[in-house]
Amino acid sequence: MGDARFMNSLLYTIAFLGIFGQLFLFSPLSGLRVSFLDCGVLIFVIQGLRTWGKTIFISIPNSWKMFFFVMVLSVVVNHAEVSIDRTILSFVYMFRALLYAFFGSILAVAVRNGKIAGKDILRALLLYTTGIVFVGFIQYLFVPDLRSFFAEGYDDHYFRAISTVLDPPFTALIAGVGAIFLLQKKNAGSLILTLAHVGLLLLTYSRSSYVAFFVTIFTLVLVYRKKLLSYGLITLLLFIVAIPFLPRRASEGTLLERTVSVNARTTIFLSSFQSITWKTAIFGKGWYLRRTLQLSENQTISHATAPDNVFVQVFEFTGAIGILVFGYALVQLLRDSFKHPEVFGAILFLCIASQMNAIFFTSIGLFFLMSLQAMSNSIQLTD
Repeated sequence: MGDARFMNSLLYTIAFLGIFGQLFLFSPLSGLRVSFLDCGVLIFVIQGLRTWGKTIFISIPNSWKMFFFVMVLSVVVNHAEVSIDRTILSFVYMFRALLYAFFGSILAVAVRNGKIAGKDILRALLLYTTGIVFVGFIQYLFVPDLRSFFAEGYDDHYFRAISTVLDPPFTALIAGVGAIFLLQKKNAGSLILTLAHVGLLLLTYSRSSYVAFFVTIFTLVLVYRKKLLSYGLITLLLFIVAIPFLPRRASEGTLLERTVSVNARTTIFLSSFQSITWKTAIFGKGWYLRRTLQLSENQTISHATAPDNVFVQVFEFTGAIGILVFGYALVQLLRDSFKHPEVFGAILFLCIASQMNAIFFTSIGLFFLMSLQAMSNSIQLTD
């Protein structure tokens, strides 16, 4: 009982630490930013390894083990073409991904051993999303002008909800996942939380997230008609009706017809295919070995530093081998989660959003992905 209470406390602590988002980051290496969320996951993994040892590695799905092998292979094949610093940073990024894989495996083992219930993972994630949404409204109402953050390497957002994550698509991802989790909860409190999550998603003005949310809810309504038909349709209708009434402040970011971000994505997308050789087509260019697109000697794209489409990103970094293994892992994950509409919907939303924003292999994306994978194996997610 003591171990179970401690593991649950750690899980909720991680969710709380995640609310700090991109605030109070520290950089142990140039080009690497570590958040409170990363630190919390590291502590959780250390505790899990002390409790279950090698069982944790064995419990990682084989598809993800294969993908990690492909990551390493891509760097081994290409490391001679870049500096040693870049190679080290690449392995650090791989370590972070592996850390979150261990996190998901520990959650799955804890669920199987009765130390953590699937509903506790769901509640922890809702604590995280609700915290981000609450802070997001405060930021939007009282600190709407964050253009000064451009000097710190962030985009110059003005009158857009970015919460503590400091990026609209990431904030929209978190709000969207929370809204999907709440779809099956029919009480008044959950309805208010759903409206808050959807409202903040709208205030991010992230068009790609709008599309991902619409497609996800529409798919859930079609697939789970008996469970989600009325509530899903109402959510979808309110979402669509609200878009024309969004405030249009004196900011290009609030113009849904803007083209700057589209042009940036297109430039990066085309650049990813300009230098393909037989070697890079098979093995890729190395996992995050070449991460920044140079436009000129002193100019880089601030909108993104890797391809925004996750499949293009995986193909560029790991080649055809990586894209095949990655696709197999996603199909397996969606199949395993199908019995839980909220889990299937959240994974689907993450996958669709990742076609337009480079969020999949970030700390936030991996935190959701591995938590959802553990939840997909749970028997019950609600009381």
